[in-house]
Amino acid sequence: MERIRSDHRPLFIQAEPDTQSPRVERPFRFLVAWIPHEEFSRVMETAWPCSTHLPHSLEKLSAALKDWNHRLFGNIFHRKQALVRKLRRLEE
Repeated sequence: MERIRSDHRPLFIQAEPDTQSPRVERPFRFLVAWIPHEEFSRVMETAWPCSTHLPHSLEKLSAALKDWNHRLFGNIFHRKQALVRKLRRLEE
């Protein structure tokens, strides 16, 4: 695109879903809220293999933490949305 009264050029990006690519799993996100939980240390110790191969160790740990999170907390983002909706209804 051409620049207009500036030394910056606008960039036009047309985003369309790529129907050919397989869906990529969401990247692992560590939640600080896990740390104070009484089971967190046990999950860490159990899931971390005695391996020096860091990528393998991280993969195993992240899978264990995802599973533990799902079993213990469920989907906290959906739960948060539901609580926010409930609070809004109560405020009304």
